[in-house]
Amino acid sequence: MKEIHIAWRGPFSLSEAKEESKFNSGIYQYYGTHPVYGPDALLYLGKASDGTIDSRLNDHIHELWSSDPVKLYIGNIISEEKLSDQEWVSQIEKAEKILIYTHTPAWNSSNIKSVKYDELMDIHILNWGYRGKLLPEVSSVRWFGFGNRKPENLKFQDEF
Repeated sequence: MKEIHIAWRGPFSLSEAKEESKFNSGIYQYYGTHPVYGPDALLYLGKASDGTIDSRLNDHIHELWSSDPVKLYIGNIISEEKLSDQEWVSQIEKAEKILIYTHTPAWNSSNIKSVKYDELMDIHILNWGYRGKLLPEVSSVRWFGFGNRKPENLKFQDEF
């Protein structure tokens, strides 16, 4: 199983997040008030793999997402050894897809129904640091493998 480690920092205000991420690529989370989910809801998960998080934050219309000020968390891929640029981008992109699929943020629409399971199998994401409301660990085997149903080939111990 391939592990992807993400170190999270935050929470930041929008202006703090832009300043904090001027030179960083990675993943980011938005929290704010949602009309249905209420205050401090996970509104959006995004990635910046071909630019900086700061530039991606400028692409969003924040005022439409929350009537209250938003808070953000910034996540960076960490590893024990230096990753190639290609592997680093791949980890950012796979982590974003799996995190969106498993947490279904209110304003994300991609990567909820359009995930290609084959390319995401056998990935284990570990969220470190100030991760907001994200689960500390997410396994693609759990979420994409067989979900909440008991697989046909597994048995309870008293069934043997």
